[in-house]
Amino acid sequence: MGYFPAKAGREDIGIVPQVASRRALLTGQLRAPGQIRPYGAVAETAFHDLCTQCGDCAGACPEGIISRGKDGFPRLDLAAGACTFCSECIAACETGALRPKTPWPWRATAAETCLSMNGVSCRVCDDQCDARAIRFRLATGGRSFPTVDARPALAAVPVSPPAPSVRSRSSRPAPYGDPPMLNICGCLVHVLPEKAGGVIAAIEAVEGCEVHAHQDGRIVTTVEDTADARASDKIMGLHQIPGVLTVTLTYDHFEDIAPEGAASVSSHT
Repeated sequence: MGYFPAKAGREDIGIVPQVASRRALLTGQLRAPGQIRPYGAVAETAFHDLCTQCGDCAGACPEGIISRGKDGFPRLDLAAGACTFCSECIAACETGALRPKTPWPWRATAAETCLSMNGVSCRVCDDQCDARAIRFRLATGGRSFPTVDARPALAAVPVSPPAPSVRSRSSRPAPYGDPPMLNICGCLVHVLPEKAGGVIAAIEAVEGCEVHAHQDGRIVTTVEDTADARASDKIMGLHQIPGVLTVTLTYDHFEDIAPEGAASVSSHT
């Protein structure tokens, strides 16, 4: 995972034309790579002019993730922890380098070297994400693509997992994620014909899995996200059932579970 500026217009993320500040000019920082500044930071050129490198923002950060960069200015070290957008650093800043309501321009995205995107089963980023904001979209060839919820509050603030007692309106098992998402995958499972009975029993023993039809060693099943596991992980588990030859993803349907009367967003792959 890497952090890159959000793809938005200048008005959306508060970027101004890159006119070099006096300090940037004198210190040779004209072409320095972008730094992830503390929450509330103004555009980089203005930030260089306003920040006095006093360190007050770092001292006020309850997460301890603000450090001094190579250029002497404060930066966020997101490898050390998550920014909770508490605004304590903004309150401590007396120069105006950090300001309330400044849009957060950074978004996490997976690099092309991601193992999961290259057909290698890996969920390390998902395991490490306390906010449970990372979802995997299944694709052909054993690949799956990690996506991060674009809302900063969800993507960075630790969120408690949904209570096991929560149920969607359709009475299905509690969906994975907060806010909950409905994710249903259709799969065609090829098995050794003599093992079909045992495979069907094993599939139906998994919460969120349901067998709809079977014939001549082919089993049609659906797999859903539940509160405890993602559909993608369950599909990987189907491969481990004795007698299973292949598991083919036929469709993936997902949508936000909106409150009664509100619109929801759905997609198919």
